[in-house]
Amino acid sequence: MSVLSPPHIQNLVRSGLASELREDGTRRVHRGFLTFQGRVECSDLPVGPGQYVPRECYVTIPELLISPATLRYIGFTSEKADAIFKDWESLPHGWTWVHNVDEQTPPFVEMALGPMRDTPHDTKSDNEQDWIDVMDKFGINKEIQRILLDKHFKHIRQDVSCLFFVQAIMEHRYCTLERIQEQSTWVEADKEVREQDARPVTPQHQ
Repeated sequence: MSVLSPPHIQNLVRSGLASELREDGTRRVHRGFLTFQGRVECSDLPVGPGQYVPRECYVTIPELLISPATLRYIGFTSEKADAIFKDWESLPHGWTWVHNVDEQTPPFVEMALGPMRDTPHDTKSDNEQDWIDVMDKFGINKEIQRILLDKHFKHIRQDVSCLFFVQAIMEHRYCTLERIQEQSTWVEADKEVREQDARPVTPQHQ
């Protein structure tokens, strides 16, 4: 299933607010047009066409929610994402991860994060290299590694383990995609209602 609804995608591409689908399964989308909240938060950003739109106005999101692109988006390396997705496609219908402690966690996410649950290969060390070694072992990309090791999050690293922190970030990112997907349909519905309200009313002859 697409993250953005097909009508939403078509309108964004036609308006120059989203790129065509790229080979890696992602699109660049103006962040002011992903959700209702985004429209409010980004109301001061240029939107084109004919305007220069800074690169930072756009975000890269996966086309499909269940895809290697989503696994990369939440924080896995390309190689790890491809391996996880290959395993996912080979699972029997109705599969459930045996260590699923939260029934609300989508099976796709649980499958991806499952190996990080209850593993001996975790750390709460004060040594950053120990954290890097653990993240490398589980195929965590450099972007997530930089986030976790940022000095502003040192107080969090003192309270939780490496993989706990990793999972929290990945689950949050997946939830972001779900929220975008949910609101995408409503964004288009709202647009249609506003367009209908703006149409002139043709008087009916008696």
